[in-house]
Amino acid sequence: MQKAEPGFSERFKRESPLLIAAAFAFVWVLARAYVQSITFDEANNYLLFAVGPLPAHWTPDAGNHVLNTALVRLFTSIFGVSPFTVRIPALIGAVTYIALCLLLSRLLASTRLFRLALFICLTYNPMVQDYLVAARGYSLALAFFTAVVAIVIQVCIKREASTRTLGVASVCAGLSFCSNFSFAFANAVAILALICCCWGLPKLSRKHLITSALFPGIAVTVLICGYTLQHWPPGQLYYGARSVKQLVKSVLGASFYEPNPFLINPLVMSAFMLMRWLLPIVFFVLIVTQFILAVLSRAAIPILLCAILLATITIHLLAFKLFGLLLPLNRTALFFVPLLTLFLGALAEAPIRRRGAAGLRMATVVWFAAAGIYFIGCLRLFYFQEWRFDADTRAIYLVLNDLNRRQPIGNACVYDWFAPSIDFYSISSGGTLPQFDRSNSILPGRSVYVLPRAAYRFIEKEHLHIIYKGEISGAVVAVRATP
Repeated sequence: MQKAEPGFSERFKRESPLLIAAAFAFVWVLARAYVQSITFDEANNYLLFAVGPLPAHWTPDAGNHVLNTALVRLFTSIFGVSPFTVRIPALIGAVTYIALCLLLSRLLASTRLFRLALFICLTYNPMVQDYLVAARGYSLALAFFTAVVAIVIQVCIKREASTRTLGVASVCAGLSFCSNFSFAFANAVAILALICCCWGLPKLSRKHLITSALFPGIAVTVLICGYTLQHWPPGQLYYGARSVKQLVKSVLGASFYEPNPFLINPLVMSAFMLMRWLLPIVFFVLIVTQFILAVLSRAAIPILLCAILLATITIHLLAFKLFGLLLPLNRTALFFVPLLTLFLGALAEAPIRRRGAAGLRMATVVWFAAAGIYFIGCLRLFYFQEWRFDADTRAIYLVLNDLNRRQPIGNACVYDWFAPSIDFYSISSGGTLPQFDRSNSILPGRSVYVLPRAAYRFIEKEHLHIIYKGEISGAVVAVRATP
């Protein structure tokens, strides 16, 4: 007698931990988008490209992530200017990415514990969390790129595809590129992998395969970024790594960032600090050992994901060696995080029938569970790892606004790290503050200073009086003491 399929309520109850984790992930990024101060890069992007009478969102500039900037202009025009409204496009990317990670976790993992652990590692990773919130193009680029990877994995599993599926993947790759140009090679390789998976499938001619996989994405790219690419000036791609070691360190450093002392009991903090160094080592050991077994067993999905990873790294290395294009670094290497996580997850579920495979699979599930616990312990609400120096800019603006209300500030020096954010708050609040001098050097003889933590010696030398000090960033507002 055939077993009946479980009903909706039973399926919902079975997957409730996964759904709760997904709901919490989105609520958390939503809260961060609301409470976190606007940062240097977010404010600069808005002030330079998303506001004003001219269509500056088409400007060919490395700081302009075209699709994201256009959406920022749209949402701030409708809902007004605030840190939350400029982050709405990033939140759209976040909810899309979280939904796709739900799909991928259910697609790859066979047990509830593994599904939950895999999902948490995909979405709670500190590096991923930061860029799902920041008002830059990384969230949208990551979401659309993950959609392409999900389609590739589904086609590899089901061994069937349609021109519509290929067209959707192509459009997603184009939108990912338009959101952030640093995803270019990763998207190109993912589309190439999709073509390889579909090559020779019945009911899909090679002519339709090529046109459906390439033309929609090219059309989207030309429509959104055609002008930007046509007028792209030299010297814009200045951010990146100069070695694979630097690339790897940047991704690991951001992914295994410091545990949150407000979440972690001091009694177990030492264990978390040990995990911070141990988890990356075990990760690479598990990947190498299991991949050898997967190749011997011809496991399709792990081999496919490994091919995408290796091809992406190889193309970046060739571009670096031949054309001097710097390697991905930190945020521009964001696409490696879900790729590597899915790669290890697929290895654990590969149908390997060799001695030791079951033990390695169990060790991998344990790794995902431990990493998930570590990532939960790293959750933070008030700052981005890359822009920690800007964590208190809203409070700094309020202090300056209060000073200006008492007596107009005309002779002030605002360090360049903070000036765009303060200008953003001033504009969003009605333009109450004057334009300040922006400089990376500290100008003497001013009445008011906004300075980073490293400038304390200057404050002592000039006998300045600190009236505000940021709890997270250490940034200060200092005034010249009246005689």
